[in-house]
Amino acid sequence: MYPAWDGLHHAAITGESGFNKVFGQPLFDYLGTHSDLAPFFDVGMTAIHGHETTTMLGAYHFSAIHLLADIGGGNGSLIGAVLQCYPNLKGLLFDLSHVVGGGFLIAADGGDQRRIQEAGHVNPEGGLTDAQWSSLCEGLNEVDATLMSAGIQVVFHNHVGTYVETETETSRLLDGTDPPLKTSCV
Repeated sequence: MYPAWDGLHHAAITGESGFNKVFGQPLFDYLGTHSDLAPFFDVGMTAIHGHETTTMLGAYHFSAIHLLADIGGGNGSLIGAVLQCYPNLKGLLFDLSHVVGGGFLIAADGGDQRRIQEAGHVNPEGGLTDAQWSSLCEGLNEVDATLMSAGIQVVFHNHVGTYVETETETSRLLDGTDPPLKTSCV
């Protein structure tokens, strides 16, 4: 990656990317085709920006939100730190497939305290309402359609202590989602 410095003069004169000039493609495209270098970039980014996390957590309060998305979040160290401080917060890490390790997004519901306590012995009356099932399935279909065009497959992970735990709940999810999601559910 040190040859990228050879593009510094070009960048200063033209305002264009020196990396693109030297390597003929943007940095993240290059890392996608040179996966052996990606871990070094990851470590470097964490070393440069990792110290900011504690200050950010002291300055911003995430208790008023329910879902935090870290777009371009790399190895997930930032969103991981936030989720450790706010255990009721749900998080979504999204980055290029070669950064996060594959061309798929794993979706899951986080349940809540009652469902966690009922884990393994769920009361069917305590599940989602018809409107909530509709909202969940429509949302997953929308995410799946959007990401599929980018070559990213959505995988839904059902789990104990969530609202998609039982065989009946899993079947309802499969029945309510489009075929591409059906084939990718685990």
